[in-house]
Amino acid sequence: MSEYRVPALLAASRLLNYLADKAPDGATQSELAGGVELSKSSAHNMLATLEDIGWVHRDAARLFRLGPGLIHLGSAATKGGSVVALARDRIGGLAAEYGISFAIARRTVEGDAQVVDRHYPSTDEHVGVRIGARYDGKAGALGKALLALMSEAEAEAVLADQKLVAHTPRTITDSARLLAEADEARQRGWAASEGELNDNYAVVGFAPSKDPTQQIFLLGLGFPSQLDAAQVKRLGKRLAALAVELNHEAGLGTES
Repeated sequence: MSEYRVPALLAASRLLNYLADKAPDGATQSELAGGVELSKSSAHNMLATLEDIGWVHRDAARLFRLGPGLIHLGSAATKGGSVVALARDRIGGLAAEYGISFAIARRTVEGDAQVVDRHYPSTDEHVGVRIGARYDGKAGALGKALLALMSEAEAEAVLADQKLVAHTPRTITDSARLLAEADEARQRGWAASEGELNDNYAVVGFAPSKDPTQQIFLLGLGFPSQLDAAQVKRLGKRLAALAVELNHEAGLGTES
């Protein structure tokens, strides 16, 4: 919302965008100040700060250019956008093929998983999933997948943090059993929940990423009548293989 915008950040973004769009070969401090309508003193302080963090660089001719510190940020943004975009291109076809709902979740900075996109089949009845919904490592297929990507000590610490809650009669509330299922998921690249978080079934495919901040999860969601044990296994293998494929296409694969 506009009332929460930080003026200094807006000014910095105007300077960077001006260099990118209108002065790729460099500009003087006076040219930049005039170009983005900043006072000379404000432009001086802003450019000095941006130079300190490597986002701008001043050459021998005293011209400011975009700095090398932006390369890492741009690379990370491109990778993150590409792996989600690649996944988004695939889940529509999966929804049409399987007749169930599919979604993409991404690991957050807090360590849980958040749904960032979804695709429903053309059928009138299907399992719904809310974009923005977040899940931790304590229940459901996504929870098992999150635990599977942790070390054993990290997973134990997550489960020891507080008592496991029974969302349904089928929810796993025994930490040892949940850790065992997470270990199984780690070995095969997919996890499943059969009525453990709600009445529906879920299958999650995943693969370790070179950049954990770009970690994605591919979810298939259906009614119990749509996913029996054999179908869950087939879909799990399909999503696990797809997760590996997407990571490699995005330059995030960990396998040699």
